Amino acid sequence: MPENRTYQKHGLEFQVEWKNDDDSADLSYLDCVDDAARLAAWNRNDWVMLQCGVTARIRTETMWAVPNTVGRAYLSQIESDSDAAYLSDVEESLEAEALADARMTMAALQRALAPAAVEPLDLRQMALVIEAWVEVEA
Repeated sequence: MPENRTYQKHGLEFQVEWKNDDDSADLSYLDCVDDAARLAAWNRNDWVMLQCGVTARIRTETMWAVPNTVGRAYLSQIESDSDAAYLSDVEESLEAEALADARMTMAALQRALAPAAVEPLDLRQMALVIEAWVEVEA
């Protein structure tokens, strides 16, 4: 199974999490003759279906006031014997989706804060604005 990892990019923290997805995967296709070896490997727990999730988080001075998850993307039913290049492509695609999700979150926050005449901000600045707003509302 690929390694879980965390890294910084685009001003965000990305967390990549790989986990076993056998419980929700449709493995009925393993009953065919062509996949007899794979079915045997699955029965020995040598082969599994995986899920990969990428979460984009924002970091601020104090994390308690701001929901720090701003983007997320997942892909299920990835065969554990997939080659490393494919697994890397999956991670890159999911990172792009999580970043797009973060941008949509930022746009929604900007629309919500527009009546307060807030200028367009980057993600870190937006988190600080929300954090200050939460403190004022509390």
